Amino acid sequence: MSGADSIFLEALERARQGVEPAGTIEEALANASLVVRDRAAEVAAEKLTPERLVEFVASSESYTRRATAMEALRKAAPRSLPAVIAGALGRSRDTALFCIQVLGGIDHPQARSTLRSLVSHPDVLLAQAAIEAIGEQRDAEAVPLLLQLLSRDPKELEGDSWRAVSAVITLGRIGRGDTLEALLRLRDLELFREAVDEAVRAIRMRSGAEA
Repeated sequence: MSGADSIFLEALERARQGVEPAGTIEEALANASLVVRDRAAEVAAEKLTPERLVEFVASSESYTRRATAMEALRKAAPRSLPAVIAGALGRSRDTALFCIQVLGGIDHPQARSTLRSLVSHPDVLLAQAAIEAIGEQRDAEAVPLLLQLLSRDPKELEGDSWRAVSAVITLGRIGRGDTLEALLRLRDLELFREAVDEAVRAIRMRSGAEA
């Protein structure tokens, strides 16, 4: 650890105790040192408001600060959930996208139900992000929703391929054996074959491990 890191870590501790202003924490969120940023995320989760952290997620001023703020929001759950959900459902596409990614890392029923509500979002990028986040959560409650999405006419699926491929991959991550039949039916469509094969392999490996 460098001397500069030690100085920043000491300042963060003073900020956590209320001796240093909140600006110290906000500055540390974009620090070049991973050690400092990791500690900044912990202190920010405790001391900064979730709304303030969502502001950093929404801002493109510093991608490093955004990433650390996202981690702080995950650490601050469930306190941060109302602000993150509001961002995920809000009008700003970028804010929604990053808040959806945050929800993928929050183990809470509200996070999962919000993600499920976004599977059919008219913005395919946001829907895809939600489906991927569901896979990160391995949310078994989303399985009927994903199977319904994949049960559409083949031409309709091909026209909505980003969403459909994401659903296939996510079903593989969830790993339920009762989804195999539906997935294998999609192998006839060349566009989905590779994703289906990977998903089926993942499900069979998971089923074997749990046997």
